[in-house]
This record gives sequence, structure tokens and C-alpha cells, in this order.
Amino acid sequence: MSPCTSWWNAWQTGGAIATLHGEPRNGTYRVLDTVLSGEEIHLPEPFDLTLDTAESPVPPLR
Repeated sequence: MSPCTSWWNAWQTGGAIATLHGEPRNGTYRVLDTVLSGEEIHLPEPFDLTLDTAESPVPPLR
């Protein structure tokens, strides 16, 4: 099982984004996926869950 963390950036140039980080090595987490707010992002095992970022508190900027 690998720990995961997600970050929501409402001020990203081009629109709000969600970034999933995981698979830490030497204290650094890799970027596993990045999507625009309003798109889906998948959390790997053991969660195996897809989050709809349209449900986030940050509205898509399109």
C-alpha cells in the first residue's frame, strides 16, 4: 500500500486543477495524475476510487 495525497490548486494558470501524488521515495512524492477541475481523477489501490472533481469546492474556469 502506497500513501497518496491530493492537492487542489484554484489559482493555476488556465484553470483550477487537482493533482494526485503517491509512491514516495526519499521523502518525495511522484505526480501520479493531474486533471482540470470538472474532470475525474482515479485513486489507485487500496482505494480504487474515481473522484469527480466537478463536486469540488473549486469551480472549473472554462
